[in-house]
Amino acid sequence: MTEPVMILVALFVVALVIGTVVRAARAPKGARFRAAFSPYVGALEKHQELHTGQRGVQDVMIEAVHEQEHGGRAGDRGDGAAER
Repeated sequence: MTEPVMILVALFVVALVIGTVVRAARAPKGARFRAAFSPYVGALEKHQELHTGQRGVQDVMIEAVHEQEHGGRAGDRGDGAAER
C-alpha cells in the first residue's frame, strides 16, 4: 500500500474507535456494550443477508411484530389481495 492510502485507512480506524467509545460513554450503564457494538452487528448482518440471500433477524422480527399487531400475514390486507 502506498503511504497516503495507509494514512486514510489509519484515520478510518481511528474514527471507528472514537465513535465506538463515544457511543459506549453516552449509553446507560447497563447497555454500554450493546450500544457501542450494535452498528457493527447490524452491518455484519446486512453483509450476510446480501451474500446468502436470506432475510436477517431484524427483518424477521419486524414481520413477526406486524403479524401480531394486525392478526395476519405481513402483506395481507384482509381482502384476499396482497399489497405490492
